[in-house]
Amino acid sequence: MPPALVGSDNHGAVEGALIVNCATVVSGSVPTDTIVQKHCSLHVRGNLIGSLTIEEGANVLVDGSIEGKIVNRGGRLVVHHKGVTECVMMDGPSADEADAVLKINLSAIAFNWATLAKNTDADCAAVLECNAYGCGIDPVADALAKSGCRTFFVTNLAEARRVRAVAPTSAIYVLRGLHAGAAHLFAKLNAQPVINSAIELAEWDAFVIANRWSGRCALNVDTGENRLGVSMAEAIQNNIFTRVDADWDGFTATTEEILGAGEVVIARGRYGGTFKATGTSINAEFVHVFRFKNDKIAMWQSYTDTAQFKEVAGGHIARAAQ
Repeated sequence: MPPALVGSDNHGAVEGALIVNCATVVSGSVPTDTIVQKHCSLHVRGNLIGSLTIEEGANVLVDGSIEGKIVNRGGRLVVHHKGVTECVMMDGPSADEADAVLKINLSAIAFNWATLAKNTDADCAAVLECNAYGCGIDPVADALAKSGCRTFFVTNLAEARRVRAVAPTSAIYVLRGLHAGAAHLFAKLNAQPVINSAIELAEWDAFVIANRWSGRCALNVDTGENRLGVSMAEAIQNNIFTRVDADWDGFTATTEEILGAGEVVIARGRYGGTFKATGTSINAEFVHVFRFKNDKIAMWQSYTDTAQFKEVAGGHIARAAQ
């Protein structure tokens, strides 16, 4: 499949080469030689397989690698994520025998993550469960790590090991949770379990206290979407939310406005308090969405400024935010 070109129709191929004489974006790799004419620009979201000639005043940005000869006659060249798109994996029958061949553009994945990360104040994580949704967790995690991604979510410890191999300093959360007797494996890998039940939380707490482990965990609360997670009843019964007192002084949730009636009620307000470890105060807005059934809360969802919580905690473990 030829690369998709975005720009005017003034570019073309001359004697097998791609001639660029306008602002052009190529969504994919370019298999031919490329010539970028004076004062024109080219952005390749992939690799340049052939040679590249840059004329005076031209600007070229390549997200992948350049395999051919480069001739620069007074232009500007920037190569991002060099090596990101160089991975070629063959799994299954040969291309001649297969019904189809799937090509994954790692530069496009890296570019999409970088775009999201630039447009949010919070950490932009990558969810790579189920072998990166069939794309191959090893090359995808490697591409994202090279692009600056520092937080990953995976299915199990086996996938966490594969991500840790290419992202040695990143935070890795395991969605399947904490299996009995596996806490030491999380600590050895420096991976964080996503706690899905009060039993898992009790085992993790016991391990953390006994081994003075400072690693984090995440708490998955069931919001009514029929997924894993601690139910609201479990959370209240096991005093999970009262753990805030261990890390915060004067923690409050002040409701400022209530909207709706009947089955759906929305409460808007602000969290306040001082994080004990840093002495820093928080003033973060929250939105709580309650869905009622038979005059009882059937589902609860909470939205807040998690980036502010992270900043206030200053790198310390805040159980209220886990």
